[in-house]
Amino acid sequence: MIQSNPSTAELVEKTIDYAEAKTAYFQALRAELPILKNAGAGRSPDLDAFAAALAVAEEEQQKVADAETLILLKRFAHNPDVAGAMLELQRAQAVERKFHKVYDGLDLKDH
Repeated sequence: MIQSNPSTAELVEKTIDYAEAKTAYFQALRAELPILKNAGAGRSPDLDAFAAALAVAEEEQQKVADAETLILLKRFAHNPDVAGAMLELQRAQAVERKFHKVYDGLDLKDH
């Protein structure tokens, strides 16, 4: 979306949709952390697949898209709708950081 030069309204709408989806995704993953923490030595292929999926979810492309979206939002920050969308994206990024703070400590890949 960033490369398509969206209208301000479209940027706001898509950013809020993305932020809400990202927040819901990481909240759902966080809800499953007790299961992951208790997996211990009884590793299963499903748990390994889950760990691999999380590694993919953290790709550089997502980080670049988030950063570029914030840059674009900052250009229009005087617009109250854009400011709200920026806040939603920042909140979603905070939810993601909190998840990774806990998840990264589980070290699922090395068990």
